[in-house]
Amino acid sequence: PEADSGLAVPREPMQLEVDSVSGRVLPRLMTVETKIDHTARVLGWAEDRMSDLEGICGYIFKARSPSCAISGAEVYAGNGLPPVMGIGIFAQVFMERFPHLPVIDEEMFRDASLREEFIMRARDLYQRRSEPRPDVSA
Repeated sequence: PEADSGLAVPREPMQLEVDSVSGRVLPRLMTVETKIDHTARVLGWAEDRMSDLEGICGYIFKARSPSCAISGAEVYAGNGLPPVMGIGIFAQVFMERFPHLPVIDEEMFRDASLREEFIMRARDLYQRRSEPRPDVSA
């Protein structure tokens, strides 16, 4: 998401930070040193990307990423407090748009039972979508 939204590669490391001003549930995507906020850029890209993803049967995310983590993304509140665990901003948009789609991250995918469950759910979804539908117009 970061590169596709136009951010340079390589780039300054980024992290999620609590948005205490707006009270938003979604944290801000900030560069670590310079504190540049890239939230709007990545969210705009994510919203635009959702229509391209219609029809997929599963998605594998990047673990612990501030944009892609489905869990375990560190969200910093500042004031020396330890980070809490959250969801990456692209992953959150994705899972809100496709709440029933099977998702997993690459670390979970290494676990044979989690991988098998993900593959079975994705295959079942594909098969349901591929079944001929009765013609109800007659």
